[in-house]
Amino acid sequence: VHWACERVLRGDQLSDQELHDEILQRLPPDTSFSDIATTAFNNNRPELAKLLLNNEPRAADQVPLLISMKEDKRALSKALES
Repeated sequence: VHWACERVLRGDQLSDQELHDEILQRLPPDTSFSDIATTAFNNNRPELAKLLLNNEPRAADQVPLLISMKEDKRALSKALES
């Protein structure tokens, strides 16, 4: 996860989709993506954050960031899932 957060910070030459795909290729599917998505959101990459949150295996871990991103309907849906 640390590697992926650093990659988000240094990957400004890549599109959100390219960076998302690179991260997914290098991390196992059961990885928690919420910290990586938070790093993306805090560094002005909200679309990357949304892409990464789609891979977060635990719905409850998605909710706080979704609320911060003003994605209230999606946050409520994920809260009900968890």
